[in-house]
Amino acid sequence: MISPMGMLVRLSTLLLLLVPSMAAALSPWMVFFDQGSARIHTQFNVTLDHVAAWHRNTDIRMFRVTGFTDTSGPTEANMRLALQRAEAVKAAMVDRGIPRGVIQAEAKGEATDRLLVETGDGVAHRENRRVEIIAERMCRPPPENVPVC
Repeated sequence: MISPMGMLVRLSTLLLLLVPSMAAALSPWMVFFDQGSARIHTQFNVTLDHVAAWHRNTDIRMFRVTGFTDTSGPTEANMRLALQRAEAVKAAMVDRGIPRGVIQAEAKGEATDRLLVETGDGVAHRENRRVEIIAERMCRPPPENVPVC
């Protein structure tokens, strides 16, 4: 069964393929990974480019970058891998001109309440191996004391 978030991902992926210019309006953006890997595939460069363009052209003040894994592998290893994925995406965003201080990287690992595709334990599923990039306009103290208001 596909969760509502899973449907959003499929819709945003289809929209990205059909109308790339509209993909920038979608948050969360998603970057998917191979099993056991934190390497960003080149196919997601366009997604990261849209995030950077949106940062330059809107009033976005913060980005929350959250790493996830599928349920295969040990929980502790999945948490480490999820953080490596989030940090890889953060580095790619910084490479595109987004200030490091406005990007908060975090890991949720294999949090079952956040699976895009609901699976049992020990199941490898690509759509669950991802980083979500969420744009935030809220005026609140960001990490690293970067003024945003």
